[in-house]
Amino acid sequence: MAAQKIYTQEFRDAAVRQSVSSGKSVSQVAKDLGINVNTLHTWRREAISTHRMPVPEHESLEAEIKRLRRELALMTEERDIITKTIA
Repeated sequence: MAAQKIYTQEFRDAAVRQSVSSGKSVSQVAKDLGINVNTLHTWRREAISTHRMPVPEHESLEAEIKRLRRELALMTEERDIITKTIA
């Protein structure tokens, strides 16, 4: 049975950052670093749950889209109220 490898927290954090920001797939980053892809997925989940990982760009864009839709709905409502007041 193979001995379990121990990775430092710095290595784990760097691997997670690389998997988020490199534009490569998680499996490709894991292969480049010589670690199991499931290990990297586990590290990513842990980093998200402990707020050590930056939010992936697509998730922050989704949050911005939601915010802009709420803002648009509010502005549309305000416009309709002003239009009714003038008429």
